[in-house]
Amino acid sequence: MHSTSTTTLILALVATVASQDACLQDPTASSCSSFTYSGASSKLTSLCSQPTTKNLPACDWFVSTCSSTASSSAQCDAFSILNAACKDASVGESNADCTEIRGLCKNGTVVTQCQKVITGLPDARNASAAVASICREMPDMASCQPGCPAPSATTLVSDCNVLDVYSRSCLEMPTMNQCAPFTAFCAANNKAGPRCGGASPSAAAPSPTATGKSGSSGASSLAPSFLVGALVALVAYRQL
Repeated sequence: MHSTSTTTLILALVATVASQDACLQDPTASSCSSFTYSGASSKLTSLCSQPTTKNLPACDWFVSTCSSTASSSAQCDAFSILNAACKDASVGESNADCTEIRGLCKNGTVVTQCQKVITGLPDARNASAAVASICREMPDMASCQPGCPAPSATTLVSDCNVLDVYSRSCLEMPTMNQCAPFTAFCAANNKAGPRCGGASPSAAAPSPTATGKSGSSGASSLAPSFLVGALVALVAYRQL
């Protein structure tokens, strides 16, 4: 009796792990439409802790709007923010924290979760260009003191928290031409969070913890760990 039930449970666990790995390997398979990637929070925390990516607009949005008052709202969905961050052209193709989500949401994917986005969030290059233009025209604005350095000729990104400066500039003078994309972004996201001059979304949910490390696996690493624990417990049970 014990042997049969143990075998059935082991096979079910193995099938679950195989299914998760299969969708990460081939997200175009029809069976993957309802797949849910569980590693977004740890990957996002890791990505936004790295010196080269911590100033991404997506990371600033995550930290300023979502981390201290964690929310289950659409604007603070960890998968959506990670997806936006990893689509930013300034993030290198080899960045380990983006490897899985880029593969999962590649062209042809059927994974419904990949449709989640932060509508209109400016990327690092566009935000840097807008801030540089604003501060050339209005160098005496408070947000431009000291503001951001000019965008790098190589990366086209300013070495600063560019969304913060963009936000303060546009909240001070929202009618500037450079602020049209930012204003549209805030309108599309219900003016949520301090960057849009509002409060952080209030629908509370457990906040992401800094457990992820660059290069660690999300869904694919959690499932095998669970499987090992389950197998150990089953072996002990059979010995009773």
